[in-house]
Amino acid sequence: MDKTEMEFAIICFNKWLWIREKWEESEFPPRSLTQIGIDAEHSSLLRRLLEGKEPLEYPPPRSFSYPNYSLAENDDWHTSEFFIHKEDDNIRGYPLIAINQMTWRIEKEIEPDKKFILSYREDCPCYEAEIKLTEFKYNGIDLKDNNKPIVKIETKDAIWLKMIKE
Repeated sequence: MDKTEMEFAIICFNKWLWIREKWEESEFPPRSLTQIGIDAEHSSLLRRLLEGKEPLEYPPPRSFSYPNYSLAENDDWHTSEFFIHKEDDNIRGYPLIAINQMTWRIEKEIEPDKKFILSYREDCPCYEAEIKLTEFKYNGIDLKDNNKPIVKIETKDAIWLKMIKE
């Protein structure tokens, strides 16, 4: 590592500490230097900074406990792992959608059980979400180009998310 690379790494590390404190992504201040080292080893944000990429304006939503930069940076993103929790169905007292093991608050239901405005943090942008049918299968065979007689149909929904740009 040459001097320029070392300086770059130090700048990235300092930026990582500042962003981490700003968004309270973990316990701050950390209990020990060991904890900082452990957090640094597992940090997607620090890796992003070391790759020369800029941090996002807001922390990205999570997908299976990891930051979902793809959702935050692209126009739309989808997954088929989601579950809607109605108000009376959860302890928080307001409707939620769990998407890839992350809880999103339903801010507005545009079309019942189909189209929503969602948020994952109060201080971050909202997302428009729409549930769409993505698979139409007969005994595991995709029916789009198939003329077989239909006996058993399996369908699979996916939820599509798109950040609302203000």
